[in-house]
Amino acid sequence: HYLFSGDRAFLARSYPLMKGAAEFFLDTLIEEKTHGWLITSPSMSPENSHHRGVTLAPGPTMDNQIIRDLFDATMASAALLGKDGDFSARLRAARRRLPDTWRVERWPFERTEIAAYRRTDLEPGRPVVLLVHGWAGHAMQMHGLAQTLAAQGFDPVLLDFPGHGRSG
Repeated sequence: HYLFSGDRAFLARSYPLMKGAAEFFLDTLIEEKTHGWLITSPSMSPENSHHRGVTLAPGPTMDNQIIRDLFDATMASAALLGKDGDFSARLRAARRRLPDTWRVERWPFERTEIAAYRRTDLEPGRPVVLLVHGWAGHAMQMHGLAQTLAAQGFDPVLLDFPGHGRSG
């Protein structure tokens, strides 16, 4: 509402709710052991199918995007309202430890789909680089190369072909 109306009174009334939600996540995020990321766990991943009988997943992308947006909005609101600088610093530190932002898209391809992994936190207009894995590989094997390309100003798209890898 504030982004469309500029109504500071509304923002001041809404800020405690945003701050409370951000505090909840600061208190409940756990450290993922391999990368040191802060993640939700357990959680549910609605963007992925699971093995029979499995519904929980650690750190699903949807959670990361919601938390990233919440932390950003809370920090921006605190700055506009001139309050909670220390709390915003805690949010900034935690946000840096959230997992990389990758979006999975499904593209129709003949009688099946291709999964494409793409970062959502890059500014538009970057040159796109398509990365394709070899037989029996999967797209996320190219994660390190993709991170390097993103740091150099590119928009990497990792393709995962059906029938092997993680897409099928």
